[in-house]
Amino acid sequence: MAELDIFKPQVSRVAYGLEGKSLCIWGPNRTGKTSVSCRLPKPVVLCMEDGLNAINGVPFFKILEWSTFVKFVKQITDPANLEKAKEMYQTIIIDQIESMADLCAQYICTKFGVKSIGEQLVRADGKIDGRFNGYRELDNENRKWLRRLVLSGFTVIYLGHEGSREFTDEQGNKYTKLCPRGDRRIVDAVCDAVDIIGYVAPNGMDENGREIKSSLYMVNTKRFLAGSRFDYLPPYLPVFSAEALTKAVNDAVQKQEEAEGFHAVSFEEQKITKDTGPEMTYTELKESIQHVLRAFVNEEKGTVDPRVTAIIEEYLGKDGKVSAATPEQMEQLEMIYFDLKRLEAPDEEYEKVRQNIFEIAKRLNEESRMEEYRKIVSAHLGEGHGVNELTPNQKDVMKKILEELRKLH
Repeated sequence: MAELDIFKPQVSRVAYGLEGKSLCIWGPNRTGKTSVSCRLPKPVVLCMEDGLNAINGVPFFKILEWSTFVKFVKQITDPANLEKAKEMYQTIIIDQIESMADLCAQYICTKFGVKSIGEQLVRADGKIDGRFNGYRELDNENRKWLRRLVLSGFTVIYLGHEGSREFTDEQGNKYTKLCPRGDRRIVDAVCDAVDIIGYVAPNGMDENGREIKSSLYMVNTKRFLAGSRFDYLPPYLPVFSAEALTKAVNDAVQKQEEAEGFHAVSFEEQKITKDTGPEMTYTELKESIQHVLRAFVNEEKGTVDPRVTAIIEEYLGKDGKVSAATPEQMEQLEMIYFDLKRLEAPDEEYEKVRQNIFEIAKRLNEESRMEEYRKIVSAHLGEGHGVNELTPNQKDVMKKILEELRKLH
């Protein structure tokens, strides 16, 4: 688990090259989207359609189910596999967004037993589950794995076909804009995550009837969706090629370096600034939580500090148990561990003094002498206040109360 210290922030660094960056490249068919992407270093293609028929010698995996995509992401982002994976692959190409959206939608429908994403979920008792929203589940499932892939340090290329959407401008006029084709929620999740959205436009033929290389547009217009996080990236590349794209990014970083007076770094140096420390495994995290919990358990009485119970219930629900938490609940376990470490361990002396006071109060109550008890407590705490309100930091006050109560014997 990555530790957080608000007084030690990380400082962002800009890196040269495409390594660790993500792009959405989209446009009409046969404009070179796949072939150009495959010329980037160490490519591997996740084929969700037949786009490699004219490209030879490129490693690929056929993705016919969402579960296969998830398995790929889990394996390639697993810290145990990362070094070996990067020896084989540097550029991960997802071909393409629309099919990826369809596979994710099929998975969600099967998971919840509905026929379509927009269908209402009916519980076993025949009532509609108002908490279920298929589109929200689709969005969450997709973003979860895309985020993991984007943050893995590979160059990630999402390919998309040309589609369109209707928009309304500030004057209320409707217009049609070209956008990547596919479920809007999936397309938007991808476009939000990537560093560059590039629209590939065909240029037709020259005077000799030969195809002119496509161009890549990287600035948003009213006609098509595009854009970039890099201020100095050119608005378009006249010739769309792997070499031209890589050079454009490097030139943009260099121009930013000169304009803002900073020193750009390599991806590996950039990665160091993002490293927040070693990540705990699922097993290590559960063991660490159990270790911390020992300080809050009274084995003799078989009781648990109520503050601990409240923390666990907040993240795992009522009757939730750390021992029963699954690997999918890593984030919840991390928050439990974070909160537990910030709890003050029970003060044994405080607990002992508090218990002695309550035992004397019980005896005085049995002897109908509670007025004497209240008089002593009020003298130290004021009218209407009780020992229950005192914290371990007020232990000295409790000791004085106990000392005076013992004189009543």
